[in-house]
Parts: sequence; C-alpha cells; structure tokens
Amino acid sequence: MSLSTHQHTQNTPITHPTHSNAVVDQVLAFGCIVRFGVTRSGMVHVSELDVRRTAVVEDAWKEGDVMDVKIIEVMGNGNIRLSRKAVLVDDAAAQV
Repeated sequence: MSLSTHQHTQNTPITHPTHSNAVVDQVLAFGCIVRFGVTRSGMVHVSELDVRRTAVVEDAWKEGDVMDVKIIEVMGNGNIRLSRKAVLVDDAAAQV
C-alpha cells in the first residue's frame, strides 16, 4: 500500500471520530497506516501511537495488529490523521 492510498474521498463523509479495531496495514519508520471502517484508512504518526514515546515503531507494531483510533484531522488533500494516543487519554479520563 502506498501512502497515497490513505486519502479520504469526498463522497464518503466521516461521521464517527473514534473507531475500534482499526487494522495496521503498513508499518513505517514514522508511524502506521491503518484501515478503519469499511473503506477508509489513515496515518497514525509515531507521536500519536502512545502516551509514552515509541522509539521504534517496528518493535511496537506489526501488520495485522489492531488498535482503536480517533480522527484528529482530515487534511485539505483528503489525507486522514489518526491518533491512538487520543483514545488512550479519553479512556483514562472517562475512568476518573
């Protein structure tokens, strides 16, 4: 999968900002490309993978791994920025 395949199409509006069971399609040095929903995918930057620093993405995540993600931005070019860290922070806040 190339980086260009994680673009959002204009005719598929995003209605749910948090998605459970997103599947890691590709592991990169700077993050992961994950698939969520039926036909969408986006990028989780290394800084958005965990509340603690992830030194080497490849040591923490493998293709096929599952994570919960939150949409943090749909960029003008259609690329979707995702965050696992935001889900972890939201979950921790909900337990207080």
